[in-house]
Parts: sequence; C-alpha cells; structure tokens
Amino acid sequence: MIFYFYKETYKIILSMKQLLISFYFIFLFTQSAFSSHLYGTELTYTCAGNDNYTFKLTVYRDCAAISIGPITPFDASAYFTIFTGDGNLYENKPAQSYYSADYNSSNNTLVSVQLSNPCLIPPMNTCSEATYYEFTVNLPFNSLGYHIVQERCCRDNNVVNLLNSGTTGMTTSIFLSKEAQQFCNNSPTFNEYSNYFFCINETTEADFSAIDLDGDSLVYLLCVPNSGGSPF
Repeated sequence: MIFYFYKETYKIILSMKQLLISFYFIFLFTQSAFSSHLYGTELTYTCAGNDNYTFKLTVYRDCAAISIGPITPFDASAYFTIFTGDGNLYENKPAQSYYSADYNSSNNTLVSVQLSNPCLIPPMNTCSEATYYEFTVNLPFNSLGYHIVQERCCRDNNVVNLLNSGTTGMTTSIFLSKEAQQFCNNSPTFNEYSNYFFCINETTEADFSAIDLDGDSLVYLLCVPNSGGSPF
C-alpha cells in the first residue's frame, strides 16, 4: 500500500507537488513470524533554489536478531534514476545514467513501537530501524517535470497480501512537477512512522498524517505499489 499525495491550495487540487511516497508497511501480529528484510521506503525532496533539489530516501528494515537468517544490512549506496515526464532518461552529464547517495550509520534511528491495544505485549525480538540517503542535483526547468526513481529488492517475507513478497522488489518514486519547479516547492513529509502492532479482528486507527513546509493542504489517496528490483 502506498500513499499518493496531492497538494491542495485555495481549495483547488493542484499537481504543484504530486508526491508519490512509496511507504510500504506490514501489519504485524503477536503470533506472526518475523523476517529480516527491508519493509518500507519514503522519498521526499526539498528545493534549495536555482534549480537545485535535495532528494531524501528513508529506508526501513527489520533489525531483530532472529534465527531464520541474518539481519539485512543497509546498502552501502542507494542508486537513483531520473526520467523526464515523457519517460526519457535524463542525464545531467554525458553517460551519467544514475545518481548515488552513500550510507552513513549516523543517520540510523530506531522506530518506535505503537500498540493498538494497551493489553498487547510485543514480542521480545521486535526491532525496526530506519536510515536515510540524500543527494543533491541540479535539474533545469522542464515543463514535463521529472520522475526520480529508486528500485530495491526485496520486501519482507511475511507480507501476507503479496504473493512471493520475499522475492518481490519495490520501486520508490517521486514526481517533480512543472508547478513545483516554478515555485521552488518542497514535498510533503510524514510526521512520524511507527512500528504498529494490531490485534486480529479488532478495529484500530493508525496515524499516517503528513506536513507540508509550504503550508499547502494535502489530499490522500491509496494505490497499488510498484514492484521492481530483481532478487540478488
């Protein structure tokens, strides 16, 4: 499941910042087994002016020390591809087909645990960790916009609503629209991500609210996540 944001200004839905945040999450139950794969990503950007944009990819993983396999390490580098709005590959320099951001362990943070019911006791081997990768690139104005894309394999083995989730990759992308370039806008960001535990057959609520630095209102949509990235 991914959240698809539209910015809404003056009560008119605009594509000023048509943000596609690929934010995959698992419903974890107390009797479930746990795996050690990556399980979520989020891609955002900030505008620094003069057509310079900093893109930030946040990656979430299961960091529990479990017996079924080693903990998945964060990648030494994250690689991104940029396409113009018509689907053509954008090369900032000749033969530069991708952009990279290096891993920095100081960016690692543990994800807080949220219980849907105070009677729930999470398993002792529960651990979720996040890190982020950043890179800055100059993107000259393009009326068709830009798609910034990152692919990775694979999702967590225990995602119950996906077939063969452990061998299914995920694609995270964000669209930099014509209007976003004209106004040097910034993308919305989620306020906080938590590791949620839900009781089976119990109605509950989870907070996936977001904030926009430019003060624009947001409209939330749900859509099917993109697969991508082959198993290593």
